[in-house]
Amino acid sequence: VAQRSLDGGAGERQTLTLMEFENRRQDAVNRRRMTTLLRGPSLRPVIARLEAEVESGLLCVRPSLNLAADVGQRDNLLSLLGCYNPLWLRLALEAISGEMAPLGAAADDAHALRKWLDKRFLAPIRLDPAARPAAVAAAAGRHPDKVWEEARAAAVGETHKCIVRRVLCVLLLLDRAKETTVLEADPCLFCPDSTIKSTRQMAIEFARSFLSGGIGDLAKHLAYMDAPLAHAQTAHHEFNFTVQSLATDLRDGARLCRLLEVLEVASAPSGGAAALRLTPSLRLPAVNRTSKLKNVEIALRAMEAAGAPLLRHPPDLHGCAKLLIEGHCEATLELLWSLICHVALPRLAPVGIVLDEARRARRTANTD
Repeated sequence: VAQRSLDGGAGERQTLTLMEFENRRQDAVNRRRMTTLLRGPSLRPVIARLEAEVESGLLCVRPSLNLAADVGQRDNLLSLLGCYNPLWLRLALEAISGEMAPLGAAADDAHALRKWLDKRFLAPIRLDPAARPAAVAAAAGRHPDKVWEEARAAAVGETHKCIVRRVLCVLLLLDRAKETTVLEADPCLFCPDSTIKSTRQMAIEFARSFLSGGIGDLAKHLAYMDAPLAHAQTAHHEFNFTVQSLATDLRDGARLCRLLEVLEVASAPSGGAAALRLTPSLRLPAVNRTSKLKNVEIALRAMEAAGAPLLRHPPDLHGCAKLLIEGHCEATLELLWSLICHVALPRLAPVGIVLDEARRARRTANTD
């Protein structure tokens, strides 16, 4: 957080500038990771095969549609892509198009991205009316209106090919990026309020709404091409683990399990995977007492396994869990202090390292 300095705000402005610079640097790192993934050996051969199928007409838009001029169909396509989280969608669009999408304010970023997606990324190929005389002259002996109509139909066909190529690239790239955790924060791939929560469902909906039926199930077709769509967003991904009130937020057990996982990650060697995975076994959303009790018991068993004692009264796990889900203040604080003293502190300051530093300090004091 920027602090206001005594020199009239110059220090604060400089701090904010450095924060903005760090954000832009991180954005550049994320763009490079996404571009490297797109051009890497895992996706490049698949995308090349998809482009060949699009050019041959195997993957094509239905003949009855005109995505270059039909405003309603284009709006449906934009709404379909709008199911993606704007953070992920922006990176994919920039990596595929090679252009930087404009940044909007936090409140209307999705709207600004949708507008850029319509005007630039999925822009239709438009014929210049000034080129009509040259096209008519090149086709001597044919009716001018017929020649120009064929040219417009060819432009619509090229637009459809471009749209299919780019949308399929977005599907594959975002699925692989999410599975490989390109973004360190690892936000949800889809918006929590969207009706689509998996890349497989996205591919099926895109094929059902816009593509011809030549290939059948698009998700199975991609899997046959060694590009299976694996990511599916669940309630565990969408759950907000932020703690705002100790009196109420720990009662469902989910945040307590996540805290234990974070402590395990912090104590693991650099680059090592976390050995503790509790959140996949949680019942979310925990809307009833039974689900909350199961989640809290999972957390308490993990605490016992980590060496943290439970409550003195009651000493049994089930009774301790009941107090926690009922919001008992003293029991909640006692559990947290037990977690801090027996799990967090030994990982932040291991006993062996502290003893070595104490011996070194004594030797230095005796030498002086």
